[in-house]
Amino acid sequence: MTVLDKGAEFDGKLTFEGKVQINGKFRGEVFSEGTLIIGEGAEVD
Repeated sequence: MTVLDKGAEFDGKLTFEGKVQINGKFRGEVFSEGTLIIGEGAEVD
């Protein structure tokens, strides 16, 4: 599993297989048939 942890920020296009957990800030588009987990306190736009 890949984690975008608290304090991290990402802007752009996210494409992945498997699992990704976002605990930080993400702004953009997500393309996947995998599992996306939005952690408590995450900011996703």
